[in-house]
Amino acid sequence: MNATRAPLASEFPNPSSLRADGFEARAEAQSDRRDGDETSLIRLATIALRGRRWFVGIPILFAIATIVVSLLLPQKYTTVASFRPLVTAPALADLSGLASQFGVPLPGNDPTTSADFYADLLNSRDVLQGLVTKKYPVYEGHVERVASLIDLYDIDESTPGRTIDKAIQKLTSSILAVTPKRTTNVVQIAVTTKWPDLSQQIAADLVHSVDSFSVRARQIEGDAEYEFMRGRVDSARAELRGAENRLEAFLEANRDFKSDPQLQFTYDRLSRDVTMRQTVYTTILQGAEQSRLDAARNTPAIAIVEQPLPALRPDRRHVLGRAAVAGGLGLLMSLSILFVGELQRSAAMRDPDSLTELREEWASLRGFLHRVRRKRGREQRAGELPSQAL
Repeated sequence: MNATRAPLASEFPNPSSLRADGFEARAEAQSDRRDGDETSLIRLATIALRGRRWFVGIPILFAIATIVVSLLLPQKYTTVASFRPLVTAPALADLSGLASQFGVPLPGNDPTTSADFYADLLNSRDVLQGLVTKKYPVYEGHVERVASLIDLYDIDESTPGRTIDKAIQKLTSSILAVTPKRTTNVVQIAVTTKWPDLSQQIAADLVHSVDSFSVRARQIEGDAEYEFMRGRVDSARAELRGAENRLEAFLEANRDFKSDPQLQFTYDRLSRDVTMRQTVYTTILQGAEQSRLDAARNTPAIAIVEQPLPALRPDRRHVLGRAAVAGGLGLLMSLSILFVGELQRSAAMRDPDSLTELREEWASLRGFLHRVRRKRGREQRAGELPSQAL
């Protein structure tokens, strides 16, 4: 029978040595990490110094090109105008609750008279189409030219409809800016063109279009309201006359009704009916008169907060800001080019065959695209020959 040997104390690992080994491993890992970070920073600095021409030249080139283009572009002039809708308070506000119980609407605040509504109106196709087709007098130097926005911006598509659509797109994208301010119910219009007088004329036409629309809409609504009210006036008058006749008949039949409680109650009921019918009739009659006034009113429906005046000086070009943005983009592009080149160099050193295969595939793709373009060119020329022969 074999005796079991007890392990010696020397065979057990020393805890202090284990802790020391762990500390040394962590210290080595941290040292390797610091070395890796330092190596990465050194590598980045090496790449930047190696491609310093790209690193410095491309941002400077982008900035210079942006400055030159900004200075060569024509100057622009902006005209700003703002207005707010005039919301007339109802003249019969104290009777509106009573009239609404009988299905009689009174003229009051229009829920569509908001800044958002007028902003949508200014961006509607009818308004914008009128602007792009109208001919405006502008001065180019000392020569006056009368032309529309389509002619001034040389917009010419295949059909008149597409030409107008393209002009409207140009107007909404780079010429007209409408900003509704909900807190103050004010609508701001900004028109930017190359001609200060043209910017002022377009802004003035927009304000006039909004006012004309509001006046016309108020008159149409007043006409419809008056027609409805006139029919209700006749009905309310007949109902009032019937209530008065019933009260008159009761008084003729019961001259001494105060001594009889039942007759007194009947008299009170008939009197209340006459009073209520008289109030309704008066309310409807006043509402009809107010609607007739609204239908005939041609006063302005908007209040001009800021008049559309010609711009006295051109807009700022923001050359330095644009140059700084272009320089930043050029810096990012130069860094991308340098890192792509470094990756290609590293890949070529590790696996030259893969880089060669990539170049061959790229050359094959370019050849295929070149053949496709040549084939399409031959087909187009073949299709043009019969028409030329005719």
